[in-house]
Amino acid sequence: MIRLSQVDVLARMGAHGIRTKKELAIKMGILPTHLSAALKGRAGRHGPGAKVVDRLCYVLQCQPGEVLEHINSGT
Repeated sequence: MIRLSQVDVLARMGAHGIRTKKELAIKMGILPTHLSAALKGRAGRHGPGAKVVDRLCYVLQCQPGEVLEHINSGT
């Protein structure tokens, strides 16, 4: 399973002066609940959508590999 790495996202938020997840969601142009779901790994069985990752990387000025992590699902 691919999911957003909360640790990496939070570190990048701090580096860009973004203090809250709500502020990040607003800058990304998505609902805070959608960002929260993506960060908690509840964005769907296939992980966060490409649109969410694209917007996140745009706002945090990073590459997808810097905020995504692979979790072994055991299948």
